[in-house]
This record gives sequence, C-alpha cells and structure tokens, in this order.
Amino acid sequence: MKKKILALVVASLMILAITGCSSKDGEAADTGAAGEDDVIKIGVLEDLSGDFSLVGQQKLHAAELAVEEINEAGGLLGKKVVIVAPDAQSDTQRAQAMAKKLILEDKVAVVHGCYTSAAREAVRPTFEENKALLFYNNQYEGGVASKYVFCTGAVPEQQVVPLTDYMVEKFGNRMYIITADYNFGQICAEWFRVAVENNGGSIVGTEFVPLSVSQFASSIRKLYKQDTGCQTQHFDCYDGWQYAGLVL
Repeated sequence: MKKKILALVVASLMILAITGCSSKDGEAADTGAAGEDDVIKIGVLEDLSGDFSLVGQQKLHAAELAVEEINEAGGLLGKKVVIVAPDAQSDTQRAQAMAKKLILEDKVAVVHGCYTSAAREAVRPTFEENKALLFYNNQYEGGVASKYVFCTGAVPEQQVVPLTDYMVEKFGNRMYIITADYNFGQICAEWFRVAVENNGGSIVGTEFVPLSVSQFASSIRKLYKQDTGCQTQHFDCYDGWQYAGLVL
C-alpha cells in the first residue's frame, strides 16, 4: 500500500513536469528553509473533520508519508515537495471553496483528494474550468471521463461482481441492499441488482439512506427477517448489528 501511494504521488508530479503545469506563485504549508522557487506544492483536499474524517485523516497521513519519502530521496526535479492541506469538513460546498483556493490562491501543482463521489463531482467543474489536475484515489462507481480528473481506484466490475459471486455462493441468492443515497450508492445498487440476477438471484429490498444517518438497527432487523445476505456500503452498518442485538 505504501509503495502504491508513493507511486501515485510521484506519477502525478511527473505528469506536471512533462506538461509544465507547476507554478512558482502562492504560499505553501511548511516550506522550511526552501524558497518559493525551490518547492513543488501539492494540495491534499480531504475531510479532516466531520462524518468522513475517519478516512480523510488517514489519507492525509498517507500523502505526508509519501512526500516525506520523496523528499528524503532528494525531492523531485531538484525541488522539495510540500503539502497544502485545507479541511473540506465533510461538506461539498466547503470542498468547492477549498478547491478554488488551492488552484487560484495557493497555486498548487496538483491536488489529491475528495472522499465521496459527491465531493468529487462538486469540485470537478472547478478543475476542468481551470485546467488543473485532481487525482481521486478512492474506489468509485465508474463512468468519469475527464482530461483533468484521474480516478485511480477500483470500479464496480472489480468490487461488486466478485463480491456478489462470493455472497451468492456462501449465503444464498436473495439479497437486501442498504446503501448511501447519492451517486455512488445508487449506481452500485444497480450493479448489485444486475450481478445478483446474473447469478440467478433476486433483490428482495433496497434501502437508500442519507449520508448523515449512523443508526441502522431498524434496517438490520428488517433485513434479518427477510433471511437474506447483506450488501452494505456504509461505515456504521456494522455497529448496527450489535445495536440490533444480532450476531454478524
């Protein structure tokens, strides 16, 4: 995993070296003794607070580790790499504002960031309008085609299909879907439906829940009575089994 993260950071910066997209203007966090002409700034736009901070903080730490290793190896193109990392606060409007700041004020060379597909789609027009680069390093629902937004994670063919094949084999072909009510959850739910039907199974129920919901006891009890397998894409659904008094 560490090598993969390092490779992604290096790859994004090498793209900039080839295309000449890096800038000398603006301010960066923790430039140390290096001057503005001696650094390459990258933005890390993650949710460091709010509902998605559990993931956002770890993604920032991974980027910090990668940049530390790059700098210990002599930097990139003879320059020190520094991170500018505003907090998107698990809010899409905040993410939009911070994306504009990173591009127009901080003048970063590239941005790695966003956790939810909703946040990615909220900031994508900003990157495309300003011809700036965003690397979206998460699994996602697929379908994004952009010259400026690079999605590096697994798509449903790599996630939903093998998972469904396994679930049908181990737990039966009657499925109940609990998923988040936004583009990732909605599209993946359709992938699950097709994958289950291709395995001769059926979807006995689908429940879309807002991203802010964290209690799933009633949903899990409903699912348990259906005698099905569970496909879930929400953090707190696992805790919900305990709250519902059931064993997973």
